[in-house]
Amino acid sequence: MRVRRHRISKNDHNEPYNWRDLNLGQNLAIYGTVYRLCVCDQFTREWLESEGIELQCPELIPSDPYTLKLIEKNESEKQRMNHSDLKEILPDRLAKQPIISNRKILSMDGKVLRFYAIIDDHDQECDILRKFIIHFYLVDNTIEIREVHRDNDGYDPIGVYLHRQIVPKDSNYNIQSFVNLFINKHEQEKICYFTLEDFAIGRHVTIFNRIFFLYDCDTFTKSFYHQHFGQIDFTPIDIDTKNNNNKPPVQLPPVPPHIMFGKPEDTIQNVKSLLPKPVKKDRIKLMENENRVLRYEAMMDGDCQRKFLIVYRLADDLISVYEKPLDGYGCSTRKFLERIRIPKPDSHPDVPMYYGPNDFYIGAHIELFKHPFIIIDADRYVLKFIEENRLQFSQHVIDSLRQKLCPDNENNNRMETPQL
Repeated sequence: MRVRRHRISKNDHNEPYNWRDLNLGQNLAIYGTVYRLCVCDQFTREWLESEGIELQCPELIPSDPYTLKLIEKNESEKQRMNHSDLKEILPDRLAKQPIISNRKILSMDGKVLRFYAIIDDHDQECDILRKFIIHFYLVDNTIEIREVHRDNDGYDPIGVYLHRQIVPKDSNYNIQSFVNLFINKHEQEKICYFTLEDFAIGRHVTIFNRIFFLYDCDTFTKSFYHQHFGQIDFTPIDIDTKNNNNKPPVQLPPVPPHIMFGKPEDTIQNVKSLLPKPVKKDRIKLMENENRVLRYEAMMDGDCQRKFLIVYRLADDLISVYEKPLDGYGCSTRKFLERIRIPKPDSHPDVPMYYGPNDFYIGAHIELFKHPFIIIDADRYVLKFIEENRLQFSQHVIDSLRQKLCPDNENNNRMETPQL
């Protein structure tokens, strides 16, 4: 719209145009643009004549070269699109679609067969099963494939693996290739497409060079095949068992030897990830056994005069050793070994086995970093702890401590606890 509806001045005195000023063959100046009145409609002619105005003869509107050229271009495009020879060489997908009978549309519309499949590729390096859902539309025999994704499966989260289309059995035939655009109609009719008889549980279906193994289907598919094909085995196939039987046994790489940096547990922990991480602690064990220790009295094998106090921390399995003062020397208790986890002498240095509460009993020989000790006594709390947790200790440990720490024995005095 070039000029909206309003009153327009016709001169410098702001006098507006009136209907008496309008006639054919007259120039109309509006805001610097001159419009030529050439033709009017029948209603306008009759109304002006009824008001006593004699209209001039209509004038021909001059032709516009640009408009004529645009009309010719549109006509040529319409003729090119309506060319009958081009439709004959186009494939069915780009030209006229095959006619489906109304009876088939009414009976099969909305009915879809659903099969569950995996890609059966024995040459693939990864052992992850890629699961798919194959939809077969009964109304036009088209196929759609959707992929079932799992968390962190390593594939793009694209739902539609193959859009709905008719699929030829010959995987080398591409319906959209340049060569197939000009195949004559008789050769196109020889192409075989997938039908519902080609799908069954346990079969391998090759769709565009991808081999799909059908292992299950839904309830509607089973009832449809029973109704049209009789008794068919629809027992689902366990694909997890099938895949595990084909896979070779997994061989984990050996743990590298300890390089004397940190602890052996650090070496075992750091081979599990690229970024070094500290060893995870048992938080529940730390909270349940906080400030709980087991105290044992020991003597050094070969030097019976030297007495020691072995303190075992239940929260983190750390052991500390204190040497008791000798009579007549006038010295106090001194620390012999800082608290640390002590490996057993017969364990492997890269995967050590550490001393635990079950290794300490009356008469036990303990070797702490080449220093031999013999357990000769224990605190009464040790017996109480063992009786509360009998399942964690052997009967030999329980009997040895009961004989030594019998409540009727008045000579068993509570051992002195050093100031830690």
